[in-house]
Parts: sequence; structure tokens; C-alpha cells
Amino acid sequence: MPQKATPAIEETKAQETKQDTLRFTDRSTMQAKIRELGTDGLKGKTLILNGEHIRVIADSNGSLKKAEKMMEEVQSELMKDDILNENKTKITLMFQYSDVLNGKSALGDKYEKYKDILNKYFPGYDSFATTKVFRYTAEK
Repeated sequence: MPQKATPAIEETKAQETKQDTLRFTDRSTMQAKIRELGTDGLKGKTLILNGEHIRVIADSNGSLKKAEKMMEEVQSELMKDDILNENKTKITLMFQYSDVLNGKSALGDKYEKYKDILNKYFPGYDSFATTKVFRYTAEK
């Protein structure tokens, strides 16, 4: 006798004082549902992945979108400045607060330019920090 497949999403509706609960057995399915619902749609919901409670932190000030735009600009400038090219296909930059850590050794005389790009998106008082690997992509 064939067994029933476990659903990727199981939803439990809230009762008087409980939140709606979404149970997932697969991370990519959960991520797709989070994108579908958006920040407002996640209010009043509890997410469980393989029995573990998942905390969702709302990006209320748009930092993720700003970071994405900044990284696109940095990628483009790295290629324009010939820092990324067919001979040097990868560079790792660490952005923290208003600085590009170890930037002078990686970026040379262009260091201030990349620090300015960071500060344009995340001013000096902002607590933004991340590390990103940029890779050369041949133009088509």
C-alpha cells in the first residue's frame, strides 16, 4: 500500500490566543512562502521548520534592498576599474560600519571610492556589516 507524501507546508489556523502556524519540512519551500507573504503577511504567523521555531526579522528600513543595490554598484565599479578581470577573477571585501576592512590592500588607490559607495548607501552612523565575494563575469 503506497504511503501518503508529507506535505511541504502544513498550516494550522489560530485559535483565540494562538498565532497561525506554518510548518515546513523544506527550507526552500519556507523561503518561497516568506517571499510570497511579505512582511505584512507574516504578521500573526509562527514558522516552524522541521520542528524548530524560525524567527523572522522584518527589514523595516529597507537595508536588504539598499545592500543589494550597493553590491551591484560595487561589482560594476570593480570591473570598470579593472580590479576584477580575466586575470583576477575574485575579490573578497568586508564592509563594516563606514569602512571597507583591509580595503587599502585589496583596492589600492581606489579604496576611498569604494568606501564612499558604502557610505552613500549606509552612512557612517549605520551599523551595516557584511562580507561579499565578487567574481569577474565576462561581458556578453
